[in-house]
Amino acid sequence: MKTNTYLRYGILAGLALVLFTPLLVTSSMFFPFITGKNFAFRIIVELVAALWLILALRDSSARPKKSLILWGIIALFLATTVATIFSLYPYHSFWSNYERMDGLITQIHLLLYFLVVTGVLTTRIYWHRFFNLSLVFASCVSLYAVGQLSGLADIHQGSVRIDATLGNAAYMAVYMLIHLFLATYLAITYARNVWLKAVYWALAGWFTLLLYFTQTRGTILGLIGGLFIFGLVLAWRGEGKIKKIALGLLIGVILFVGSFIFFKDTSLVRNNATLNRFATISLTEATTVSRFTIWSMSLQAVKEHPLFGWGPENYLYVFSKYYQPSLWSQEPWFDRSHNVFLDWLISAGLIGLSAYLFLFGTAIYYLYRFGLRKKTEVAQPVFSKQKVVIDQKETIGVGILVALLVAYFIHNVFVFDNLISYILFFSLLGYVHTIVTENKKGFWSEKILADSLTLPIGGIALVLLAGSLYFINIKPIMASRGLIRAMSTTDAEIKYTEFKKVFALNTFGSREALEQYLLVATNVFGDQNVPVATKQKIGELALAQMAKETKDAGPDARLYLLLGSFMSNIGRFDESNAYLDKALSYSPKKQAIYFQLIANAVEQKNSTKALALAKQVYELDPKYREASLMYALVAIYSGQLDLADQILAKSDAQILFEARLLNAYNSIGRPDKVQALLKLRIKNLEQAIKTNPQDESNYLKSAEAWQTLGDKFKADEVLRRIIPLWEAKIKTDPDNKDNYISLAELYFRLGDSQKVEETISRVVNYYEAKIKQNPRSFKAYQALAEVFVQANRVDLAKQVMGRAISANPSLRYQAQKFLDSLPPAK
Repeated sequence: MKTNTYLRYGILAGLALVLFTPLLVTSSMFFPFITGKNFAFRIIVELVAALWLILALRDSSARPKKSLILWGIIALFLATTVATIFSLYPYHSFWSNYERMDGLITQIHLLLYFLVVTGVLTTRIYWHRFFNLSLVFASCVSLYAVGQLSGLADIHQGSVRIDATLGNAAYMAVYMLIHLFLATYLAITYARNVWLKAVYWALAGWFTLLLYFTQTRGTILGLIGGLFIFGLVLAWRGEGKIKKIALGLLIGVILFVGSFIFFKDTSLVRNNATLNRFATISLTEATTVSRFTIWSMSLQAVKEHPLFGWGPENYLYVFSKYYQPSLWSQEPWFDRSHNVFLDWLISAGLIGLSAYLFLFGTAIYYLYRFGLRKKTEVAQPVFSKQKVVIDQKETIGVGILVALLVAYFIHNVFVFDNLISYILFFSLLGYVHTIVTENKKGFWSEKILADSLTLPIGGIALVLLAGSLYFINIKPIMASRGLIRAMSTTDAEIKYTEFKKVFALNTFGSREALEQYLLVATNVFGDQNVPVATKQKIGELALAQMAKETKDAGPDARLYLLLGSFMSNIGRFDESNAYLDKALSYSPKKQAIYFQLIANAVEQKNSTKALALAKQVYELDPKYREASLMYALVAIYSGQLDLADQILAKSDAQILFEARLLNAYNSIGRPDKVQALLKLRIKNLEQAIKTNPQDESNYLKSAEAWQTLGDKFKADEVLRRIIPLWEAKIKTDPDNKDNYISLAELYFRLGDSQKVEETISRVVNYYEAKIKQNPRSFKAYQALAEVFVQANRVDLAKQVMGRAISANPSLRYQAQKFLDSLPPAK
């Protein structure tokens, strides 16, 4: 029937758009790499789900078909639903926030996506086309990554780890991981001509290379583990040449890992960014230690709520309650355990984790049982002990898909999931489900909706769709865009108006908006140019929204610390302490809360309380330099100098170089302590210079200490000792302009203007010679221009870029990008 055909085409178009979502970056929304993709996915799924519902009522072939995978996904959804109902903060568990866009609402959409995609992609050929389209979009993502590698596009995380349009290197890594396996799978099982095979193999190799450049260790380990499993499967079930290749692959993986371990301390490994990240893995590495600590906290928390967990999106509460003081060197707050399986334990307990693991188990079981065998073959297990004739391509295909599941599983041990990996994982599950159910009938296959009922059913679906689109998507999109507008303007009145609109929409983004609003309010209160009336209403809105957010916020230590800090900033210390005390009750070992309480006590002239709090936070982890410094400072301001000396003597020697210590001694009028501290600094620095005479930073710190003591002669004497170091660096690495600049700055501090000019001339002449050798290369022009910028001659830097464009017009884009980054000419 034509109606059914149109419905199918509409659904297929929507599913194609789902595959396009990784390319979406919405700069007009808060968290542009997250929100746009998620809202697009939700809107598309709601649209196609409405079409699918009508189609399924009219055409039994589009209805769900029974499989263990379907029951597993339903079980996961039900476990998440129960966990949300009994969550510490059900609202947040359902809606999540802009930063993550997860929660039960995402699980609902993933369930709908699975039902729709398996309802219309009912044969392997449909799925092959679907995966082909996904490879096309993955290729587009990879082109952006090429731009990042070549310097034509910025890396959004501000490092050298490519992230393309995903915004996170780990997200990019798993996206490449899944697609390199898909490309390999299609090359083996689908491609029928040599050119198509070549394209698939090229894509697989290219995606592998890009995965390498993400430098994501967990995902690369997943790839290695997947390859090993692939080799095992083929060695077990392959025949003849295939078995030999499999054994070679296994030996190759083992030799590769063994060789890396053997050569991990060589310069070849240490000088390679990706390999060095693996070489530095150890049980004592900071990242490794912190991961084990966080995982331990997660396991502790599970004991408190074992069956259905703490509720989706509630890991922050776990982190607060079970926080370990040794985590002070890590990012301040974690909302994920950086392990998908532990995340499921926290989100939905043992029931939820079991359902999630069941999906992996059933997918592998079905591949084991059916083996992706052709219809014309006898349906016997691929891994059967019986000797049967097996299509080797299909056996290899089984191995690839099993390897993909294993690789993804290993990846999940070290990171957390995101929407794009969810979509691809559910798509893979859908593919296996289709293979299993390809010849089965759907639920209630004998019942068909009459044409006369299509219109009323469609009308009901349209009403439901309109409601979901508005409340689930349009409202939070409006709030997100309004938040960006509020943050983008410098006008306090406009900021107030935009934030007020955001809060009035009353969406799940209100809390994140409040966090931004409190920062804005703090800055506005300190701006003398903002009218008092504007400040007053900004403050009133802040207080009103704070009261609203804390009404049923859950045990959110981070939120109460934020509110307490804001109240402290506006001088309302009693109210600040009330918020902070609540934060401390939720996270009794979080040092940041103590620091703010100490600051409040100092402002309130309560030295006894400040000293007691400083002692408590110090004893949480004496190795934390900031805690030691805080304790010493409070002791100094309290007049307990002997106690301060004891604290400093036990602390890291680097604490002696804290400017706040000098300020404290100066403020209480103890120049003798200032001098003693400076001399102690110099003594430690001279020892450090003896240990490592090539580290110029120790000379500079020593000279600064002598300068503060008023002995310029000694300061200059120390500075002159650095000159040979910089000259040696210039000789060793003449292409590094920073060496020349540092030497020129050194002569400037010594007051030798002639040497400054000579040094600048040397570097200018060096790069002019480089330009003369290769006038079409941008590198030398850029280095010379940067020298002029550092010499405060922006005008000359612009002239250099003009010369670059004249010599090679193809450099115009790079030159313009450099010019756009320049400060105004002085």
